[in-house]
Amino acid sequence: MGKMKAMDFVKLFISFLHTFSIILAILAAVSFLCFAPLELRFLISGLIFLGAFLAIFGVLKFNKFLIRTKRKKYRWEMTIGLVGITVCTTATRVLVYFLEGRIELAILLFCLNTSSCCLFHHLFILPNSKNFVYPDKISKSGKYGSLILALLHLFVLIVSIRIASVFVSGNVWSLVIFTQIFYSITSATNSIELLLFLTGNKKLVKKTAPQRISKPYPIPPNPASIPRGPINQGTQTTTTPPQYLPECQICLLPYTEKSRTPRILKNCGHTVCQVCADALERKKPRTVACPFCNTTTTVTTLNSKLPKNFAVLDILDDLNTHV
Repeated sequence: MGKMKAMDFVKLFISFLHTFSIILAILAAVSFLCFAPLELRFLISGLIFLGAFLAIFGVLKFNKFLIRTKRKKYRWEMTIGLVGITVCTTATRVLVYFLEGRIELAILLFCLNTSSCCLFHHLFILPNSKNFVYPDKISKSGKYGSLILALLHLFVLIVSIRIASVFVSGNVWSLVIFTQIFYSITSATNSIELLLFLTGNKKLVKKTAPQRISKPYPIPPNPASIPRGPINQGTQTTTTPPQYLPECQICLLPYTEKSRTPRILKNCGHTVCQVCADALERKKPRTVACPFCNTTTTVTTLNSKLPKNFAVLDILDDLNTHV
């Protein structure tokens, strides 16, 4: 089995944490509905939680109608998701010390926080994660910043566990320790990812436009250099007209006698249509650069005064007579 890349391992680990959070949130919600007493504090907490949900959907509507650029929309939503999860987990690690020994309050806090984190993840991070990639090489600010954040979270975890062991007693002690360990991992991963995102180490995917596949075509010959032999009046030869209309090799549109008249560039002999000749004209000095051989032809008057390619016009006339 080959070695797994470090970035792939980080992505899988973060996905595992989010999935585990969803399962725990469902269990906490069911337990709270079954065993929590009906008190005013729980009603107020539920209203605050509902208001937070409405605020999140309001941010989504604001982002949808006022931010028109997709790149700004992706960056805005990723920032909201990462900041929201980091704030929720940090707030839970602080509020867990003020539970007054009530298990139902701990379950409510755990349920609200985990549900909020899952909501931030599924509304803001998950839809935009495919639009961002990690570079091959992380910058120094990203490396040292991630290391400092990891050490800071480790220090806060040790201090919080020490505080819990001294000041928290009873059946809430194990819940406080579990909350500190679990949410410290979630908070650390999201804060480090937020740092990498803000320092430019998580960039938007550059999407290239689809290339138009066209059939290769040879450079048209110089019609001025084609020798014309004497026409033998005695012999009659039947020629089969071509089954396609001759087209301009720049715009790939068929020549016509009026709007797209075939014009010869005098200095090189290549043929372009009237519309392309007007588009290729340079004002100072008034010249037309051939797109095939890059030879410039001086234009003293309008491009419509360039000589016509009567060979192409004859082909058009033959096609019109055989229709």
